[in-house]
Amino acid sequence: MGLELTTFFELTKTRFAEYRLNKPGAHYSKELKEAALKLLCHYPAKNLEQGLGVLGATLRNWQKSKAGENAISCVEFVPLTLTEPLEAIEQAVPNGTAATLTLHLPKGLSLSLPKQSVSQTVAFITALVKGF
Repeated sequence: MGLELTTFFELTKTRFAEYRLNKPGAHYSKELKEAALKLLCHYPAKNLEQGLGVLGATLRNWQKSKAGENAISCVEFVPLTLTEPLEAIEQAVPNGTAATLTLHLPKGLSLSLPKQSVSQTVAFITALVKGF
């Protein structure tokens, strides 16, 4: 599996954990459900059950309920090459330091992003590049 898919999985896993922590007992948001369904195209339900903490039966129910609506299409992840491991990049810029990541996109477009977490930035870039 590619880096971008793994990063999306880890980001989604973190978002589910934060949601459970901040809103115990609440129903999952539409965005979290859709992220889980996109991952279901690439991972077995058992892996998502363990990683996201959502029962496989719940994932299948979400999938069935989306079938009648506008179904979630499987996402193709954009290849992304890094010159160094994510951990090395994150450690290179100390916390609290202002840093900017500049992307040079197709069609002569440039985009500057403030450094958040590299994992979040990679997930954002992957989603953005998919539109080009």
